This record gives sequence, structure tokens and C-alpha cells, in this order.
Amino acid sequence: MDKKPRLTISIPTYNRSEYLGNALQQLLSELKGCKGGEVEVIVSDNASPDETKSVVKAFIDAGLEIRYIRNNQNIGSDANIAQCFNLAQGNYVLILGDDDLFVDGGLTELLAELRESEYGVACLRSYGFDHDFRKEYPGEGGNLELYDNPGSFLADIGPLMTLISGCVINKSLLSGISGNDYCGENLVQD
Repeated sequence: MDKKPRLTISIPTYNRSEYLGNALQQLLSELKGCKGGEVEVIVSDNASPDETKSVVKAFIDAGLEIRYIRNNQNIGSDANIAQCFNLAQGNYVLILGDDDLFVDGGLTELLAELRESEYGVACLRSYGFDHDFRKEYPGEGGNLELYDNPGSFLADIGPLMTLISGCVINKSLLSGISGNDYCGENLVQD
């Protein structure tokens, strides 16, 4: 990449090629509405014995720029998530669960917000679905809320911090921090 991407979407995965394929398909669709080079995509494969490698290759062949890292052995979920954070080159990083998807237009909206202002953390509204994320979408909701007080922020977003895919972290504010320092504490998954 010629310049630093605004956002890195880094996906840790292990043995869930079907879910990963769905996530990459939606990501491919979402990236069509984005400026080139603005988003970096990383898939960190924790030595999956399933079809993960061929799924990633198929999306690369379809034009999705993916930096694919395949660990020689399973390094554990915490270390794989930390690796996703550490390898991210974007100003912001989103560790996206391999079974999580952006709603239609969600990535474009997020990038527009990140272009307008600088945030320490941006929390995304999430919802669960059983079969079809479009049909089961609960509708518009959530407003932009800004916080100057960390305590108020943490009190309001409390449960959202437990969903790894819900927090977009401004990595440029965390120079010198390694995700490896937090392995075994579940902080890398929060």
C-alpha cells in the first residue's frame, strides 16, 4: 500500500470456513462502495484443518485484497487475536469475528464517520441473527454519541465491550502497545 489505510479489518479464524466465506462475501460487497486503499483486510488463520485456505484464495482470486496469514500451528485464540491487532497497519483496527457481518452500507457509514473526526474508540451497534442477517435486521437505530469522560463511556457501552467485533480502536493512539501483552487476560477478546 502506498499510504497507511484508514481502517484495518482483521479477521482471526479457526476451522470455520463457511462462516468466514459469508463474512468475506459481505465484506467484498461493502468494499465496492469504499475508496481504494482506505481499508486493509487481514485474515489470520490459526492453522485451520478445514477449507479456510481455499476459501480465502477464492476471494483473493475474485479481487478482494487480503493479507492472508496462516499460522504453522494453532497458537490459541488470544494470540491469534493479538496477532490480528499487531499486524494491522491502519490508523483504526476492527477485529472482526469470522461469523460477523457488516449490515448493508455499514462499512461506508463507518468510514465516513472516521474521515470526519478522530475517535479513540468507535462502538458499533450489533445484533444477533439466526439465518438471514438482512431479513432479521432490527432496523435503524443508534445515534452518534461523543464522550469526554472515560467512566461515562464505559458505563454506557458496558456490554458492547464484550463483543470483539463491536469496537473500532484508534491504533495510532496506542503506539508501542502489543496485543501479546494481554494474552491470557481476555482483554484481547473484549
